[in-house]
Amino acid sequence: MSIEEYIYVGAFVLYLGLSSFLVRRKAFSSDIMSIKLRFFPYLFKWLGIILCVIILAFGLLNWNKYEYSKELTFYFLNIGLFLIAFSKERIEDEFIHQIRLKALIVSFIGTIAVFGSLFPMYLFLIFDIQPWIARVSGLIVITVILTVYLFNFYYAKYTSNKNRE
Repeated sequence: MSIEEYIYVGAFVLYLGLSSFLVRRKAFSSDIMSIKLRFFPYLFKWLGIILCVIILAFGLLNWNKYEYSKELTFYFLNIGLFLIAFSKERIEDEFIHQIRLKALIVSFIGTIAVFGSLFPMYLFLIFDIQPWIARVSGLIVITVILTVYLFNFYYAKYTSNKNRE
């Protein structure tokens, strides 16, 4: 196996492990209400920010240098954004959970609307102009969902804190 394949397997295991930590379900239960969401400790937010900064610096410096630098940049950028998005806040209460839920719904629907409306142009770009987009298209969608979620969440949190004062 090449080093890129080891990195892809590592990213796959990391995605699976992080996701399985967040969602806990009672054994043999088909009730959706039995799913308990857990969030990462607050420290993981800073680990995600550091990872995003390092990966963005690596991606900008090596964008065309290596064959798989674009894919690796998106993989680890998504892991960093995932850590930021699903880390606890300093004060984690029901209001924060409500803001999280609404931000997640808005980001998901907004991303579907944007990619759905731009899909014909997106296919044109894949087949004619930029062939590397075909390899990272799913990663781009995940990056957009997480980025829009984070902007919505922190903007709603900022405006709600401003209105409380």
